[in-house]
Amino acid sequence: MINSRTLLLAAGAVGMMTAMSTSSQAGFYDGKDVTVIINAGAGGGLTRSGRLFTSNMKKYLGKNTNMVIKNIAGAGGVKGMNFLHEKAKPNG
Repeated sequence: MINSRTLLLAAGAVGMMTAMSTSSQAGFYDGKDVTVIINAGAGGGLTRSGRLFTSNMKKYLGKNTNMVIKNIAGAGGVKGMNFLHEKAKPNG
């Protein structure tokens, strides 16, 4: 059983790692386009979640970062995953 002290230490460690990783990535993405692939049609719940995600991530990636949402619907999400595997550039 995990006691509260262990849980608190683990949460603190995760928070510190997250803070360090976002501060080091902010300069890399500033002024660039970041495309977020959503494996569903436009207007659904996943699109709303994606828009919420991108609006929050823009705060951490830099003021000039352009977050683009690309909806790829079909085959239960397989078309979007195929796009990532076959066509998306591995640039960060």
